Amino acid sequence: MNWRHALATAVLVAGLCSDGRAAFAQATATNMLAGAAGADIVQRSTERPGQTAANLLDDHGAATGWASAEAVFPQTIMFRLAKNQPFNQVVINPAGDPDPRNWLKILVISTADPFPHMGGWTVVTQVELAPVAKSQVFSFEEARGRYLRLEIRSAQSVDATWVSIGSVELFQR
Repeated sequence: MNWRHALATAVLVAGLCSDGRAAFAQATATNMLAGAAGADIVQRSTERPGQTAANLLDDHGAATGWASAEAVFPQTIMFRLAKNQPFNQVVINPAGDPDPRNWLKILVISTADPFPHMGGWTVVTQVELAPVAKSQVFSFEEARGRYLRLEIRSAQSVDATWVSIGSVELFQR
């Protein structure tokens, strides 16, 4: 599947709870990007002090999310899942910074197994996030992998100082 097809099939689904998290995601599945689920961060391009990629692991306990050191694109964050497994939904809150200009806008999601360092990446989908401080749910054709790469292509504004992500979760529905 090419990224254009994946972009066309990525859809916004599910309702939101009062805290902005996806109600459907909370009620029916385990986040594969949780440290408790065996996920960890294996690589990232840059990060600001206090806003490290480890904050994106939902059980890390940090409310600050991740932010790059500067607004240079692309920025990448690579997760290692507990095992090679299927997934078909990502939930992202772009609000990782008080300034909405710095929030994530365009994201390409790829997967690999077993050797991401040897170029075995497959693009799963490309999504465009709305400039709202709420979790946004994107469903796509089922993919499988042990590694997940987030390739951040842009912030909400061309005059952003850096790019930030409030939270990211991964599910199989």
